[in-house]
Amino acid sequence: MKKENIYRRIALGTVQFGQVYGVANQRGQVQRSEVFDILKYAQEQGIELLDTASAYGESENVLGEFLAQEKNAFQIVSKLPANSQANASFVQQSILDSLHQLNVSRLYGYLIHQFEDFEKCPDVVSASLQKLKEEKRVEKIGFSLYHPSELEFLWKHGVPFDLLQIPYSILDQRFELYLKDLKKSGTEVHARSLFLQGAVFLDPKDLKGNLQKAQTQIQQLHDFSSREKLSIQAMCLNFVLLNPCIDKVIIGVDGLDQLKKNLNDVLSISMVEKTYPSLLKLRIDDERIVVPKNWN
Repeated sequence: MKKENIYRRIALGTVQFGQVYGVANQRGQVQRSEVFDILKYAQEQGIELLDTASAYGESENVLGEFLAQEKNAFQIVSKLPANSQANASFVQQSILDSLHQLNVSRLYGYLIHQFEDFEKCPDVVSASLQKLKEEKRVEKIGFSLYHPSELEFLWKHGVPFDLLQIPYSILDQRFELYLKDLKKSGTEVHARSLFLQGAVFLDPKDLKGNLQKAQTQIQQLHDFSSREKLSIQAMCLNFVLLNPCIDKVIIGVDGLDQLKKNLNDVLSISMVEKTYPSLLKLRIDDERIVVPKNWN
């Protein structure tokens, strides 16, 4: 696969541009000057999409400063803020706020960020999202999911969506069963949490709380890394890229050097492909382990 083609399947996650994020984060929030360098480099390398949300601290504002100078530089996916009483006016005002902060007139995607809010008033929120499409404020609407049960709810109730963002990684393959059906339906799928919020990089002996139950698998991942002479980062990134049902793979970075390293790691995809069957066996289905909010 050509480098420029595979880079187009990479999307840049921007949560670290607006706040401190990740259990293995040692640098804190990325400074604005470096954010601009990251975005310019990503653009040069053919990355086309940025993933953000109003909940990501200053992220939309920082991106908006860049996009004010670089019009139409990226496709943007953002997300509805949490609100337990979301209604049509809240949805409408929220996207207007995001458009204003991002300095864009239209979003590529707009997602429900908290599924619990959607479940309380699904008809109202779904109709509001459809209206945003009709008004051409957004091209694709959808959901940021955490559990397969949420996808089953959408299918059961016939809720329309164009785009889903899901967690997917070597350790967390819970959505694998649904990917082929999503592909057949024309749904665009974006994968996040490739590195399980950085947990895969930690020394297995240092894992805390429920993460301790992943010690065996994370140790095996470290062992694979040493034996195959591949970085853990390269294995995790390419594992997801090797799945043809995943349209975009979202990576977050804490600096320009990390982005460059990630993109260089993509070039080892053929080497990771050889270990793919072994990596598939490291899956963990226990949500106490693979869902970060359950880590205590």
